[in-house]
Amino acid sequence: MNYLQALLPTFLLIFTGLALRHQQWVKTPAWKRIESLTYFVLLPLLLFSGLARANFQALENTSQLALAIFFAICLMGLFLLLIRPLCRVDGPAFSSVYQGSIRPNIYIAISVATSLYGEQGVILASLIIAVMLPLGNVLSVLVLGYFADEDRSIGKTLRALVTNPIIIACALGMGFNLAAIPLSSTLLDGFAYLGQAALPLGLMAVGAGLKLNTGDQWHHYTVMFTSGFKLLLFPSITALVCYSMGLQATATTVAVLFTAVPCSASAYVLSGQMGGHQPLMSLIISTQTMLAVFSLPFILWFA
Repeated sequence: MNYLQALLPTFLLIFTGLALRHQQWVKTPAWKRIESLTYFVLLPLLLFSGLARANFQALENTSQLALAIFFAICLMGLFLLLIRPLCRVDGPAFSSVYQGSIRPNIYIAISVATSLYGEQGVILASLIIAVMLPLGNVLSVLVLGYFADEDRSIGKTLRALVTNPIIIACALGMGFNLAAIPLSSTLLDGFAYLGQAALPLGLMAVGAGLKLNTGDQWHHYTVMFTSGFKLLLFPSITALVCYSMGLQATATTVAVLFTAVPCSASAYVLSGQMGGHQPLMSLIISTQTMLAVFSLPFILWFA
């Protein structure tokens, strides 16, 4: 499989968004609306339609895949807590290191999974998201609540977690599928067609959100070792867990992909809500997105 060929359209869309924002062909307020449209409407429709009619019997080791993702995230989270004294950063900055090391950009991951494996890639991606997104958010909230210095409301953030449209879409899709509730194929096809627009729009929004000149120079060392954790160490841990559990190659590759993509832009929002270090979080997200152009082909080949 030519991984570079699968990755090229994804990063082409990201840099297209960056160019559109730089040239002011699409204004900043419009990008905010595009982000909201993809996050609250289009992507949930894509995930729901994929899960609702997925044939899980045709996929091997679905429960092992879910457990592998769970264990990989827990191991990575434990590692970050153990090296906390070595990081030499304050609490809010460490919360950015933590989020930047475990949270995935699902737009990039789904796009590449779809390019590599088509409908099967969407189903595997949906299963991984159903485990990874809530677990990653809960761990991030707990770390922010413990290490960040500013006032925060963990209860408010947890309520936002259970009302997350991505999580709701995954839960509903799995529920309809497991309960064998019949749904119109025309309706699901319509949801899928609408949902497919989430990927190009979401990827361009990722590019438009890149901030290459933050003016914050003193945390560059922290940014680089955080990027190493996210782009190299986390997928390596995931690969080892998947191999130890005997997962098939396709499931392993998609699982590794989700842990090898750069950090999600939503980490910046959560950081602001709970007293984290937002400038550092922004720099981590932008740096990882640029470095992933080079790291993802190597990691996918390794997987």
